Amino acid sequence: MRDRMQELRQQAMDEGMDGGGGWQRFGEEMLKFRTGRQDAEKKFFEDMKAMLTPEQAAKFPELERDRRRERTIQRGLLSGERVDVVRLVEALQLTPEQMAPLGATLDQYKQELDRELITRNAFQDEAMTKMAELFRSDDPEAMEKLWEDGRKVADRVREVNKRYAREVEALLPADKQAAFNEGVQRESFPMIYRPSYSSRAVQAAMEFTDLDENQKTALTALQESHTREIAVLNKKLQAAWEEREKNIKPS
Repeated sequence: MRDRMQELRQQAMDEGMDGGGGWQRFGEEMLKFRTGRQDAEKKFFEDMKAMLTPEQAAKFPELERDRRRERTIQRGLLSGERVDVVRLVEALQLTPEQMAPLGATLDQYKQELDRELITRNAFQDEAMTKMAELFRSDDPEAMEKLWEDGRKVADRVREVNKRYAREVEALLPADKQAAFNEGVQRESFPMIYRPSYSSRAVQAAMEFTDLDENQKTALTALQESHTREIAVLNKKLQAAWEEREKNIKPS
């Protein structure tokens, strides 16, 4: 299916938006694939639940919820919509004692996020069918309404992530908060907060084994100055990106 999608995507790009319906074919086949996969997964889980003990079955909704977050959160398009607070916390490798204050907040996050993901995913699945119909009918007003409705359900997912990211950061040990915040920024704006060439170059120079003390001091000062300057620029880029997301329209 991945090979077929790549083929259709290339055809659609070659034809352009006003071409021979390449994007329509792409959407129709993607919808067919997604529907088939969902049906297969649904049957698989129904068969699995039939084999469980009552005690195991009582835990199954939590497994389905976690799987839905892990498998579908990446379908988000807005900045911050794809942030997985649970995964970022796991990456910190906290001790059981450090995790204890986070338990109730993370449980609430999982439940609230799951409700919004169910709504967003259902909208996206239905929108795939509507998009194909709108391409055929050439109805720009209906297309724009579909776009705006999609932005609303996506924004609710993003707002849950933002709110709980702030709450979780406040509950983390002080020496873990910066790493968590960097992870949130990186997942929210991957095109902005990825390592730049200049930062990689400075870091590589810092790892030379034949540096004298003057060179080490100069490189450390350069690295600190570069980090401050990049932070300011990244904040400006982030603000511009968020403004663009507010105003972008379907073409």
